[in-house]
Amino acid sequence: MTLEEKVAQLIQGDMGGWMNFADPLDNTLTHNQTGLEEMMRLKGGSIWAGYSSTFEKFVYGVTVGQKYLLEKTRLGIPAFIQSEGLHGFTNNGTIWPSPISLACSFNRDLLQAAAKTISDEAEGLGVNHLFAPVLDLARELRFGRVEEGYGEDPYLTGEMGKAYVTGLQAGARRNTSSTAKARVAATCKHFAAFGTPQGGLNLGQVSGGERELQTTYVRPFAKACKDSLSIMTAYSSYDGIPAVSNKHLLTDILRNQIGYNYWVTSDAGAVDLLHTFHQVSSGREEDAKLAVENYSGEMGGGTYTFLTLVDQVKKGKVDVKYINKSVEYILRAKFSLGLFESKFHTYN
Repeated sequence: MTLEEKVAQLIQGDMGGWMNFADPLDNTLTHNQTGLEEMMRLKGGSIWAGYSSTFEKFVYGVTVGQKYLLEKTRLGIPAFIQSEGLHGFTNNGTIWPSPISLACSFNRDLLQAAAKTISDEAEGLGVNHLFAPVLDLARELRFGRVEEGYGEDPYLTGEMGKAYVTGLQAGARRNTSSTAKARVAATCKHFAAFGTPQGGLNLGQVSGGERELQTTYVRPFAKACKDSLSIMTAYSSYDGIPAVSNKHLLTDILRNQIGYNYWVTSDAGAVDLLHTFHQVSSGREEDAKLAVENYSGEMGGGTYTFLTLVDQVKKGKVDVKYINKSVEYILRAKFSLGLFESKFHTYN
């Protein structure tokens, strides 16, 4: 792979770059070819697709994108097609009670069955990557996202999170070989300690020590997420260190202690926050350097700081070994889904 191809794998693109989803009821099956080609050149590793649309138009957009990657690019690497599925498939799918309500059932088998319906509906439309479950603990009730998780208890959260990951990923996509390990990739989030921010504010810092981190906040992820094909980092800082650039959290604990071996991505716009909010870097280039050196990819929603990585490597500011390892993680997740075998024509 060229350096440019590697970096493109690490950045999230957007299906809105070649499709017009302004009117959810519009069913015009057309796309912007120039926008498609430019999107896949720069940000072709994963594609945000959480749009309200007719099913026919949505499948058309997914098919156009994957077909282009498979047939018109040098390496033919398919993309993660991403949406939300916290308690139901966002793209007009079946909706279940919120996660904190699902946790009140204390019924892992029931949650696993519900998660399976989410992957059933997502797979049929070509979505292969969902941003759930949330394993943040509800210990700060001023936090506005309490309903997204499974409550305050790390044991219950780990058990319910494991049931969700199993239900979503179990089985294999259609037309894949026996080497495929999952149907739809889960995303455990937000690693770690995101749910108890100071003042209940979404980006607020979380204060605590190593014992609390390990026994309370990391515990649900260690239980539920070792086999999850992706993990999303938190917006917040823990003990003053932003999660997206926290070597102790992302390398020492996640990679070495837990043994996690798949894809890690930032939350939307989170890499930019290293200089605009946390103020631990000098700007976009250092933002990207700090994040990729902890083997994280970059979600959209910001200024796409990872676009600076090609020049930074050429100038000797960033060691290419970090990019190589990050690409290894995302490709491992894609092979585990059987994306190189499961063709676009299976969508319905």
